[in-house]
Amino acid sequence: VRMIGARLAFRRWGGRRRTLVRTVTTYNLQGPVGRELNIEATEGSFKLSPASAISLEAVKNLRRDLHGVGLDWGTGVGLLALACAQLDSVDFMYGFDIEEENIQCSIENSRKNGLGDKALFLIADSTDPFDPKEREAFRDKRLDFVVANPPASDMATTDGFEFRRIVLRDALRHLKPGGIVALQALSYYGHDRVSSACSDNMSGYAYEGIAASTDWVHHQLIRL
Repeated sequence: VRMIGARLAFRRWGGRRRTLVRTVTTYNLQGPVGRELNIEATEGSFKLSPASAISLEAVKNLRRDLHGVGLDWGTGVGLLALACAQLDSVDFMYGFDIEEENIQCSIENSRKNGLGDKALFLIADSTDPFDPKEREAFRDKRLDFVVANPPASDMATTDGFEFRRIVLRDALRHLKPGGIVALQALSYYGHDRVSSACSDNMSGYAYEGIAASTDWVHHQLIRL
């Protein structure tokens, strides 16, 4: 991980020139087939975490199972979508996120990694793009796989696992038979909560185990 000092922009203000400082964090990573993957995160966008790192490792481990068209649910700055897009077996990737700043970073990251033709990033709520035309176009889209590194849901009103249940619920509308969902989850949630998420009011899934795991990490995760 390398921190760039700052990018400077200049704006005219009241007849005087003011300097605006925007910090950009650059992550130099290795993709699933050994190619370099350079990810930038601007101030205010998603910053990669240990959960991001283990999700990338899972993509590497699952690379023989990932093919066709996929979705990165809650793409952040595009890491998993672009990692999947590096695979020759993957034809196209969608990356959805509810934050516009994240989508702008993802688009820029796809361009810088030479993957602009294999990935489309859209502002969306779960699997529903905000743009009406894009939402209609995606409504009947069939996917071969979904990858997701979701945040915890509100612990005050849920058990923290709700976003992961939403991923599974909404992915089911688009997955082809035999499709894969690779979903990041902390051991904090427990094996029963993870495996039961595939069966609680949701037919059509089978829990197939762990694709990648870290050593123990403190619950108060520090961003990379």
